[in-house]
Amino acid sequence: MSKYLFGIALFLCSHSSWAWPEWVTTNSAKPEYITGVGVGASRAEAENAALAEITAQLLVQVNTNTSQWLEKNNQQTTNQFTQRTQTKTLPFKLVGIESLNSSTKRNQFAVQIGIKKRRLIQVIDSELVNLKHLSVPESHIEQQFVWVVENQGKLARHADLVDIYQMLSGSQSTYRILLAKVTQQFNRVWRNLSCRVVTDSETAQFQTHIERQLPCGGNHEIWIRPNIQWKHATAHGYKHAKASFIIQFMQASDPFLPIKTYQFEVMAKAKSIQKAKGIAIKQLSSQLQQPISLWESAQ
Repeated sequence: MSKYLFGIALFLCSHSSWAWPEWVTTNSAKPEYITGVGVGASRAEAENAALAEITAQLLVQVNTNTSQWLEKNNQQTTNQFTQRTQTKTLPFKLVGIESLNSSTKRNQFAVQIGIKKRRLIQVIDSELVNLKHLSVPESHIEQQFVWVVENQGKLARHADLVDIYQMLSGSQSTYRILLAKVTQQFNRVWRNLSCRVVTDSETAQFQTHIERQLPCGGNHEIWIRPNIQWKHATAHGYKHAKASFIIQFMQASDPFLPIKTYQFEVMAKAKSIQKAKGIAIKQLSSQLQQPISLWESAQ
């Protein structure tokens, strides 16, 4: 929020012959609201800036993720560690936005908008109720693994919602306890597993990306077999390359029976097939660096 107020204050210093109302420079907040102030060359621009300020107040902006995986090179295995910092997006849609104040000075627009905290709490509460039904099934470890990778995204989203809910309500909620319980179940399944990526000469370049998404220290082994199929075409002076990428998860005890399959396609064009394939490979690498729950599921 401070960066927006700083920008407004700087703008005012250069136009000291006239002044905005106090609410523009101080964003005098009403206790029952989350408020934002924006200034722009149009009302729409000012409203967007005010909305961005509200969003910034609701977000934990910096999220550091750590990853650990095993990397094999010939007969040697090394333990790799990486840390990534990401900016989160708001995990729900803002509703109930109210216009609280507005002003115009020298073709500049200022607006103050707000959302009642009670309304936001109700919206988040209606989604967090689903946390009660999020539980690892009592089944074979392979099916538990499938359930975990399919619900990773939901768990991360609920964690963000719990943080915002607690910030708005100002008190510890039962959702925090539920979240801790489900997270513990997730981690227990993850710790029991060790995933082995089996590649060929064409898919070996994706091995590290896949391994980073998967557990590596448990006793129960899951095999992952990536496969890529190419199609080429020439049209309008360009070479086109289409890659169909398939990843199959299998039990080590039955390596020909998939327990889960992910499949996605990318297409690229360039002046040569080699360049088109290179672009498509970069797109695949980017896709594989997303959480598994965001991969397109084929079954």
